[in-house]
Amino acid sequence: MDNDVTASSTTRNRQGRRRRNLLIGLGAAAVVGIAVVVGATLQNFTAGTSGALGARACPGINVTTLLPSIAPVPEVDWSNCNLVTARLSGAYLSMANLNGASLQGADLTGATLAYANLSGANLTGANLSGANLTGVNLTGTNLSGAILTGVRSGGIETMENQLVGTMPASWKLFMGYLMGPGANLTGAYLGFDLSGVNLTGANLTGANLIGARGLALTGVNLSGANLSGAIGVFLTNTTCPNGTSSNQFPNCTRQGGGL
Repeated sequence: MDNDVTASSTTRNRQGRRRRNLLIGLGAAAVVGIAVVVGATLQNFTAGTSGALGARACPGINVTTLLPSIAPVPEVDWSNCNLVTARLSGAYLSMANLNGASLQGADLTGATLAYANLSGANLTGANLSGANLTGVNLTGTNLSGAILTGVRSGGIETMENQLVGTMPASWKLFMGYLMGPGANLTGAYLGFDLSGVNLTGANLTGANLIGARGLALTGVNLSGANLSGAIGVFLTNTTCPNGTSSNQFPNCTRQGGGL
């Protein structure tokens, strides 16, 4: 009988140890599983997001399509990233941090960069045709050879002597505006001395030119512009404020342009 009791006790002890080992094993597996899920979530968050809500993550640039591996979004943080020749046409990058980014030869046609930080960025040879650069920070930015046709601006936070390299031919940064051939100055306030500024082909629709001086405009659209009190006006092949041509009415003087 004592042998039976001993055997029964031994069996119960073995079963108890098995249950404890099983529970310990299940607990360890659960901990590992949670760690894997959390780790994967954090990895996906870091790799897939950037900007205000995530850590900075520089995208790779596909060698065939030139598209970035991370979609451009407002407030993205791509500071000091290599974005050379990246295809970012039409990208919505308002308030993005592109401080120190390498954007040589990048395609930014029609991109929205309003209030973005482009300080110290290299935009040599970049195509910014039709881009919105309103309120951007261009301190120390290199725009040498950049294409700026149709660019919108105003409220730019730097002075021309703070730019690295040179501006594109015939372009100037003046009173917060990028001014040059084909600039989009729709609705801009330009009541200051514009002597020496090349605005050939620029769009000044609805612009306020009250008291502007040194206006020598060729091929410009002045539809709806206010030219009251403008001084030293020379218009060639220009659309007058009421839509007529300066070729028919020199300097728009017969069309109520206020000149």
